[in-house]
Amino acid sequence: MAVQQHEQPGGTDGQDQETAAVQMLFRGGLKGRFSTEFCTLQSAVDALECCLQAGDSDSAREQAGLLVAEMNRSISRLERLAENTADLAMAGRVAALEPFATEEMRHYLADFCACANEELALRGASARVVLLQQPDGELVWVKTSLSTVDSLLANLLSNSLRTDLAAQITLTLTPDRCLEYTDGALWPAAACGVLCGGAPAPELAANGSTGLLLIRQYANSLGWTLEVSEPQAGGKTVVRFRLPPCQVCENDLVFRSSRHARTPRAARLRMELDGTLA
Repeated sequence: MAVQQHEQPGGTDGQDQETAAVQMLFRGGLKGRFSTEFCTLQSAVDALECCLQAGDSDSAREQAGLLVAEMNRSISRLERLAENTADLAMAGRVAALEPFATEEMRHYLADFCACANEELALRGASARVVLLQQPDGELVWVKTSLSTVDSLLANLLSNSLRTDLAAQITLTLTPDRCLEYTDGALWPAAACGVLCGGAPAPELAANGSTGLLLIRQYANSLGWTLEVSEPQAGGKTVVRFRLPPCQVCENDLVFRSSRHARTPRAARLRMELDGTLA
């Protein structure tokens, strides 16, 4: 199985150049998507004004209700785009804005899956996220920002849902400190290339590619090495994150109850899912 790999640039100049290049790609993608959403919203507002001028008939009220629903969907998509834009603005500065803490990943991932499945069920989606635990696996400690990991996984989830609303997603922590993500599908080579550092192909650039670029940015910010498998036809793509070594100091350990971060995690997932499923 071949693997495409994307590591953080070695020096400051390399990091600055990659950040600038990605920001330019983001600028084009986000600008196009914001423009599309605002046009959709403006069209719905114009049509609603026409309905209101048409009088108080049953058909006008029905049409107005449909237009308001479309406006709400546009607002959900715009909220998600705004969140992506805010994440771009802090790209590469995660550690400065939110000091990393030593976190245990097995418990975190179990809670993420439970939270994601709750939000998916509330929306009537049949997709599910499952954590495959290694038998007798040890605790996996990582110095990281869980809110950034939330955003990384939420973007991977929404990327899968855009292709298959019934996707069955698995997360796996391997013995060699890798976090693997797969939705059972064979991803296009163009999408894998973006994750591994390439520029978006024209067909992806036309749709913004912001989710894929953000996943790459999140991994860089966390210090995680991103790899994408290239299976044979009929196989499935596996996105793999190699977690950096973590020297555990007892004073740094963070044990959290499942409720500690559930509210912001659910809010992040809610925004991502509402913007994706709208």
